Amino acid sequence: MHDLSGLKVALYYPNDFEKVERVIQERFVEVKPPQDWPDRNYGAFHCPTLDEGISGQNEIMGRRSWFSGYFARHYRLKLKDRDVTEPAVKDRVAEIQLMSLLMHAWAKIHHEPIYKPKNGPLHTDEDDERLLDISNGIIIAGEQVLRQIQINLDKKSQQGQIPFKNIHDAWSYLEENWAKGGTQGLSSYERGAAYESTHVQILYRTLETLEFRTPEKLDILVKYCLALYPNCLTPPGAYGDCDFIDMLIISLVEIGDFKAVESEQLQLPLSDSLYLSRSETLKLVRYNAITICHALRHEKLASTANPIHIFEGLYPSSQEFLAMIHPRASLAQSPESLVKVRDFCDYLLRWEDLTWKLHCAISRLTWIRLDVHAWGTLGDGLQAYEYAIPVCDSYLIEYLDIYRDIDLPKNKAAPQLGRVIFRPLPTVVDGVGIWTKDIVRASVVMTQLGFLEVRQYLERPDAM
Repeated sequence: MHDLSGLKVALYYPNDFEKVERVIQERFVEVKPPQDWPDRNYGAFHCPTLDEGISGQNEIMGRRSWFSGYFARHYRLKLKDRDVTEPAVKDRVAEIQLMSLLMHAWAKIHHEPIYKPKNGPLHTDEDDERLLDISNGIIIAGEQVLRQIQINLDKKSQQGQIPFKNIHDAWSYLEENWAKGGTQGLSSYERGAAYESTHVQILYRTLETLEFRTPEKLDILVKYCLALYPNCLTPPGAYGDCDFIDMLIISLVEIGDFKAVESEQLQLPLSDSLYLSRSETLKLVRYNAITICHALRHEKLASTANPIHIFEGLYPSSQEFLAMIHPRASLAQSPESLVKVRDFCDYLLRWEDLTWKLHCAISRLTWIRLDVHAWGTLGDGLQAYEYAIPVCDSYLIEYLDIYRDIDLPKNKAAPQLGRVIFRPLPTVVDGVGIWTKDIVRASVVMTQLGFLEVRQYLERPDAM
């Protein structure tokens, strides 16, 4: 006897048969080939009164029932030797019956009156069997409906994973599904203004680079943004100067998918790790410092909302901050200097001003206003643009010295707008003489460096 033990698997969706069958074949040894039902050569017909009489034999189909009856696949199996934990179950054969949930329900109804009645044969007549036959047809039709529903759902799921063809395709999807209509929507003018903004280009090209440019990924981003900023789809003003696209950019750098890519591509340690080596700490602090420098190219620390003066930690000096980001710096700073720069950067990156958060987010997406200098390629093969990456606004640097009050007159005026440019080759050690100040701001272009470029900057051998 093969079915001393048995298991019945009833599936919501009939299309899942193959998935379950693969699991069975992987986990068990088949003692006999699977048996498919209905099987006219084994077992009773599902409507014996209708089909076995003279009238059934005279029908064109050779029977009077119209539908196939019980449909399932039965497996005779035993455990693989590696899975045997008790000698008593070794080589024991069990049966697994695989069917749809609908067919399981019909089989239960058919089983008792016809197949194996508990209290002896029931006197079912043609009418009873015809009702069972009709109900079997309904079950089969129901299975076909479920098959098609599953196919439709799979297609829609796959459509959500098909990348947008271009920025216009992505914007049309965003506009149609999220940005217009209802109380949470933007007017046509507001949608048009958002579409024309540079930040739409930044968002789309970033999604493209990250391989996030699918409806599924975009929906995740919008839902996350709405959870953080529920009014982001209302007319501009709810979040200051930041519009819907700006809020999406801010949200993008906070979702887990982006953080995972950022950490992997830049080989960054987790910022909340309890134990970081010195080199890991240096790399993370350097990344935060350069993020701040890039953000300052988009947004000045306005004097009316300047967070620097309320920093409660120890200010790093301008020399300590600049030495952290110079392409040729050895980063051989004292532990005290490292802690000061780390705490100061952490403080600025936590500042809740949304415009500042937006420009920090753009920086983390590796978009910067890159100053291009005519240095060419230096003799040691170092590209001139590497020195353009860490250009820092003198606005921040001079403020650091003001608040540290290092060798500055008490009536020191507010810093002038300008930039600190690193010289191609250091002339002295300890950071002195390796940068200069340029008050005249040169023309700049928006460009996306990419994670590889930033990683190479962070991991220069003579820097780490």
